[in-house]
Amino acid sequence: MCLIASNNIFYLDRSVEPITTTTAPPECAGTELLEDAQTICAETGLTLRVPDCAFRNQNMDPNEFYIAGPNEADRMHPSADNTCGGKKDANFYIFEIKNELRDCGTILKSNSTHLTYTNAIQFRV
Repeated sequence: MCLIASNNIFYLDRSVEPITTTTAPPECAGTELLEDAQTICAETGLTLRVPDCAFRNQNMDPNEFYIAGPNEADRMHPSADNTCGGKKDANFYIFEIKNELRDCGTILKSNSTHLTYTNAIQFRV
């Protein structure tokens, strides 16, 4: 179904099985980083799972983060399908784009074999 690359670039390849993820431990070890985020790709959406502890270790408020494309941008207006913000789910903050994959500043590039979706979470200082 999909193949995920690093740097939060999503590659859609229907020949690959879906990615499964595991749950993070409930206590922060103090070593969790934003770079520990997991990217998940499916035919109906893109998801970035960031450990809650990664935000806490940096004294950052995860509610200040939003999806707005790979280039610096202000928070985008939500659509019917997407808020462009994160939501708490167990030990993670989930940032997802469902159905309309070009929402929230997503950039789509394609060639004869792959679709590449690029996006990033951002925050304003």
